[in-house]
Amino acid sequence: MMLPKTYLDRRGRKSNKYVFISYSHRDKGYVFPMLQLLYDAGVDYWYDKELNDGEVWNEEIHEIITSSDCVGTIFFLSENAILSNAICQEVRASVLRIVEHEFFVLPVFVGLNGYQEMLQKLAASSAYRSIGDFSSLMKNEDRVYICDMDDKADTCGRASVADRIVAFCRRIGVSEENYIELRGTNFSAADEKKLRYYELGMFPQDASGQLAPIRWKLISRQDNLLTFVSDYCLDFVEYGSVFNIAPAQFGLQDSAEVVSLRLLDCKTLEMYRDLIGRTIPTDYADFKRTQSFRAFWIRSNHDTLLLYNSLNRDTGEVADPENETFTAGIRLLLVVDDKKISIRR
Repeated sequence: MMLPKTYLDRRGRKSNKYVFISYSHRDKGYVFPMLQLLYDAGVDYWYDKELNDGEVWNEEIHEIITSSDCVGTIFFLSENAILSNAICQEVRASVLRIVEHEFFVLPVFVGLNGYQEMLQKLAASSAYRSIGDFSSLMKNEDRVYICDMDDKADTCGRASVADRIVAFCRRIGVSEENYIELRGTNFSAADEKKLRYYELGMFPQDASGQLAPIRWKLISRQDNLLTFVSDYCLDFVEYGSVFNIAPAQFGLQDSAEVVSLRLLDCKTLEMYRDLIGRTIPTDYADFKRTQSFRAFWIRSNHDTLLLYNSLNRDTGEVADPENETFTAGIRLLLVVDDKKISIRR
């Protein structure tokens, strides 16, 4: 069975927010097709692709649930799930998040008639100590749940359940369709006031040479000047090419609003690290990488080049301008004059 993708596989994400998927590995025949429907509908979720038959809880899952980017958990609760030690701990971790922060949960009952049947089975099982935690799921602010037995157990019924899950995810902000276009331009916004993204220019996204729009993430605004960072690594280039970045390489030569285009520098990276992100996505340019080591050119405060790794950290390596076979990735800063942005009619 093909493994469903996660939000980390999605190109050009509009947000780092995601919802955690809690499920029993024994229910993957039901859960995996459901996740594919959610992914296709734009939902950003994370699930443990490597979950084993022993349902072993691990620290990575704890970190995923407790991350500030995780805004909720969707529980696929079946008889298999409620008897799983790992699921019980995921319930516990999510209940603590509900108490501490605004955190949303959505129980989806699979093969169970609802809470009462679930609690009865828990009470008669070795997992009876978790009854309090499972009961607390209904204390979430929304008090929302879905029971798949409300629908026929066929493809249409599964799609109906997926539609309701998608609606929930859009409401809590983990859907790619949760963003709107602002005043007729290429800007996308999380609300009507805060600008977030801008699509401008084109660049090949794979070896076929097919062009794709470049997505820029807003990191600062000073008066009418907006500074963006490319949402992805745009290219892998040699040392000398970093100093010859031209707008025409990225389809920006005819854009009147472009003020400047330059390599990301370490000062800007440190100042706006939370907005820029903790890692460097390379989907656009990986096909041009000539070595296994993912290194990225970053301009230093002294206008020299530093080599950073995929975690946006200085490797301590010194760039060798004589090594013409070594290439490193680039992320660019784009400065745009808001007053010169043309309005699409």
